[in-house]
Amino acid sequence: MLDVGTAEDLRAHATGTVKTIDLGGATVIPGLTDAHFHSANYAREIAALDLRGTTSLEDALARVRSYALALPATGWVFGGRWDFNTWDVPVLPNRQALDAATGGRPAALPSIDGHTFWANTAALAAVGIDAQTLEPIGGKIVHDIDGHPTGILREAACQPLKTIMHSSESGSLESLLVDAQRRMLAVGLTGAHDFDGAECEQAYRTLRAGGDQQLRVHKSIPQVGLEAAIDAGRTTGDGDAWLRTGPVKLFADGALGSHSCHMNQPFHGNEGNTGIEVTPYRDLLALVRRAAGAGIAVATHAIGDRANQLVLEAYEDLILNRLDDAASAGKLRHRIEHTQHLRPEDVHRLARLGVVPSMRPPALLRGHCLGLISVGGP
Repeated sequence: MLDVGTAEDLRAHATGTVKTIDLGGATVIPGLTDAHFHSANYAREIAALDLRGTTSLEDALARVRSYALALPATGWVFGGRWDFNTWDVPVLPNRQALDAATGGRPAALPSIDGHTFWANTAALAAVGIDAQTLEPIGGKIVHDIDGHPTGILREAACQPLKTIMHSSESGSLESLLVDAQRRMLAVGLTGAHDFDGAECEQAYRTLRAGGDQQLRVHKSIPQVGLEAAIDAGRTTGDGDAWLRTGPVKLFADGALGSHSCHMNQPFHGNEGNTGIEVTPYRDLLALVRRAAGAGIAVATHAIGDRANQLVLEAYEDLILNRLDDAASAGKLRHRIEHTQHLRPEDVHRLARLGVVPSMRPPALLRGHCLGLISVGGP
């Protein structure tokens, strides 16, 4: 879109041949940009197993069984987006139930919020998770009363299965993104702030080189790629209108639906659980200082009120200690992705620091959050 106005005004500015298209009273708006998108995940899930809308464990398993039968005998079952909170009996599933529905095929199924994986025995074996496996920092391997993994993995414990899911086992990402872009454009999305990994950025570069990139992408740097980005001299804002370097993506906690967001008080009915501090505060502070000092903005996932509190403390540290150097001052806008549960005093601190609250309304319907402000409890 170049200009707006009445037909007469626009004709006065037009040169050459004018073509008028009658839209029959429809509204024309500029293309939309999604400020928090996972385009690689979306591309992979278009043809993957979809468990959204299932009403029970039995319903979910029936879909798994039907989907798995159409796969090669050794093919991975990917997809998921199940939500046990909406099942008629809200109980976490286990690997044995998934074993019976997958016919020996390995299966790794993320929950609707993406912070919990439901894996079967074959999938756990593929990544070496058993009763002796130590839990990673910022992750949880759920065990049964006999000490064996149930098949439920949370946060950092999901990473080995995510790595496989994000590999060629899911197909050619470039080909999948071509279809994903077409679908996004069809609903008016012409740009996205993308928060998937380095393989997604490389796929877009390949599409760009071949003339197949149709989406304008503000591409984040994954935490594991921060040092490489700094060594390469990359800073937030580098690039062009089609592919631009965004912030580094950090994680402070998990999600509400998975009961892994970091809260100041325990979850109701689960008194020993205040969520998971995915990145310990000292590490978070060091990462924020490192990125900002190199001219890279920071976008930190934080859902629980304790997580948001700690992220704001880390960002405030930059100001108090003047660690955003002169080149970065006024250029970097640090963000909190989700910003879903805040203590009242942190609402004011968010505004005072000029931090961008990158909230996602669809998450209200997907188990990420139930509200913005937490007053005295979860």
